[in-house]
Amino acid sequence: MTRDAWVPLDPSMDAAGSVRKRRVDDTTYAQVLSGDDLHAAVANGELLWVLHRDTCNAFRPTNPMPAHVRDALPARRRTFRS
Repeated sequence: MTRDAWVPLDPSMDAAGSVRKRRVDDTTYAQVLSGDDLHAAVANGELLWVLHRDTCNAFRPTNPMPAHVRDALPARRRTFRS
């Protein structure tokens, strides 16, 4: 809560979240928890917000090839162009 920045959150709370929202006057602040603070919040049963970057599928591969399949494929031939 020491730096002013936008923190994109998912629209609903979740037990696996890591962000606590605080409302002060007309402003809402997000406190990203970690370490002992996160463990204490989970132990108290708080429902926390989830960072959108943890659930966003926009830049993830849709179907990554498992390592055991990739290792079983024959090596690709390299073609050199001049």
